[in-house]
Amino acid sequence: MRWSDGQNQLCGGSLITQEWVLTAAHCVLRKKNDELWMPSVKVTLGMHKRSAPLADGGQTVTAAEVKIYPENNFSHDLALIKLPEPAKYTEKVRPVCLPNRAMHGRNVTGVSMALIGWGKTQTGQLSDELRELGRLGIESSVCKKVFGSYITDHHFCTTGTDVKHICLGDSGGPVMTVERSRFFLTGVISFVATKNCDGEYPDGHTSVSHFLDWIQETTGHTIY
Repeated sequence: MRWSDGQNQLCGGSLITQEWVLTAAHCVLRKKNDELWMPSVKVTLGMHKRSAPLADGGQTVTAAEVKIYPENNFSHDLALIKLPEPAKYTEKVRPVCLPNRAMHGRNVTGVSMALIGWGKTQTGQLSDELRELGRLGIESSVCKKVFGSYITDHHFCTTGTDVKHICLGDSGGPVMTVERSRFFLTGVISFVATKNCDGEYPDGHTSVSHFLDWIQETTGHTIY
């Protein structure tokens, strides 16, 4: 996902229905004269390499509409992007499953998760290829020791046994868990503890299950 005016903002996102993409709110907001505004956004579906976005059937479109969660702040870092026409499903373009209502508030401590994005690597440059980072959910109390009062029930954190992290460019991308051989969108990548994306600190994400009512109301997609 990029801004249409040629700026270098890059974020991830997840196709959740044929017409809607879920991402982080801070990915679609810019500050101008100290006021927030939403630029036009371009979305590429099915992209694997940034240098060849339309290879393997990639589809680039300009968003028809962008919806920010009404109480936009650190605790509600979500946005929905409506596509101008339904996405063409292919082998590379498929929606990820949203969590069902029974998953709301589920403890993710120790749960294996896959974080996906093109964020900066150890070289300091954005990755050309889509990368996956395996992580484990951690106790909320551990997360709060790092981020303090910023952490609410709308967040969860992940960590790993190495020092790899999400970084600039990964925001808005999916945090997925696997259940019954299906990928579920458990979270949306939101923030890191250090600007260098290093150290032993956890990474922070917005919990999707806490926003199912808003997603259903906005998209018209029934969530059971």
